[in-house]
Amino acid sequence: MLTEIPGNFEEIANTTVGLIPGTSGWDDTGVDVTVPPFTYFGQTFTTLRIVSNGWISFVPTTLTTFTNKTVPTTSAPFGTIAPFWDDLADNLSVPTSNVYWTRRAGVTIVEWYRVEQLGDNDDMSFQVKLFDNGVIRRWSVT
Repeated sequence: MLTEIPGNFEEIANTTVGLIPGTSGWDDTGVDVTVPPFTYFGQTFTTLRIVSNGWISFVPTTLTTFTNKTVPTTSAPFGTIAPFWDDLADNLSVPTSNVYWTRRAGVTIVEWYRVEQLGDNDDMSFQVKLFDNGVIRRWSVT
């Protein structure tokens, strides 16, 4: 079970449109979004791959891998940030369960809202914030 990490969790699910098409039944899905320039491991990127399985990548990929590995890694997916990498899916009892992203002043926020580990009937939300100054933070709530 996830527990709250001290910090500033900003609920964004009610302020933006979910990234995963459809209203329910999504699994192993990824979406590319354009973001302001962000430097990660010395390289600057403007595209972010957001994957339903709890990770994001700056390096172009079509992967939606749910099997986690040590990062950084010398094998795909490269350029990965994994706030909660597991086999995640939407919580079918929550119509707004989805993956969301938004842009606020100086920060890009990606949120996995009321998702579950596949088949576990969890209900968890977590997010990663990419600050324009290069800081990366992760928060979660149960």
